Amino acid sequence: VAAEAQAALVANNMLPERARQVFEAALLDLTDNVSETKDGMDPADLAAAKLSLVNLWIEYTKLERQLKQWKQAVQVFENASAEPEVRDSTDFWLAYASYCR
Repeated sequence: VAAEAQAALVANNMLPERARQVFEAALLDLTDNVSETKDGMDPADLAAAKLSLVNLWIEYTKLERQLKQWKQAVQVFENASAEPEVRDSTDFWLAYASYCR
């Protein structure tokens, strides 16, 4: 997803809208997949899916930081923190704390 977003960024003269759409579409799909299947998932598979979701949110913030869109990066972190599958992740909060310092 990150590579596809980078390609969209380059193809669109560094304008971020298409790259953001790539991340948002992937996040929507993965969030829906985790939410809809979590009750029947094997615990190890669920943990892996949640980690993938967390990592995707973190990659999205990296895009915004690359673009020096600091307020947008914070907004992405805030949006991620509202997701039940993300807000319990230590990796997510460590990434957010690292960004804030």
